[in-house]
This record gives sequence, structure tokens and C-alpha cells, in this order.
Amino acid sequence: MDIKITITYTNSPYDGPRQVLLEVDTLRHSFSVEIKSKDHLNQVSIPGGPHGEVLLEGDLGDILGVEFVEGRVLVVTGSYGVLRLDLCEKSLVEYLSKPGG
Repeated sequence: MDIKITITYTNSPYDGPRQVLLEVDTLRHSFSVEIKSKDHLNQVSIPGGPHGEVLLEGDLGDILGVEFVEGRVLVVTGSYGVLRLDLCEKSLVEYLSKPGG
């Protein structure tokens, strides 16, 4: 289980001394896709009912870079867009090390 810890500092004249707020939450592996043009989307399918799979297919173009940001977000940058996946680098390495991974 991955744990997300968010620390927020507040220091306004109305808050008094600096406060530290600590939030601990289980992470869900989220993602985002940023495409430069709808011409690079091949298919978007969103069913009308409450059930069903959502499909987003497109083209990132030539891969310009792959990096982990803060060991937490895998960022794949292509000539047509960017794919961001909230996936711990350590978890990915462990998964890929397994047979069949």
C-alpha cells in the first residue's frame, strides 16, 4: 500500500504561529493525458450508463523524454503530448523485476 503524506504550512498574521497540517491518505494510481490537438486522438469512448469501460486512445508522437518526477510520477513526453502516471518508481522497478513482469 502506498501512502501519500501532504504537509501544508500556513503563516499568515491571522493564523498566529506557523501551523503544520499533516494529511495521510492511501494513494490511488491516477493519470493524466495532455494532447496538443484533437487530431492526435484516435478514439474516445464514454458509455452513457453508469457501467462500462471508458477508452481513450491517441498518439503521443515521437518520445522525447521519460522521467520520474520526485520518484512518484512517471512522465512520458512525446511530440504530440504528455502522459503522466502516478506510479512510485520503486513499485515499478519491483514489478518489472518479477518473472513475467
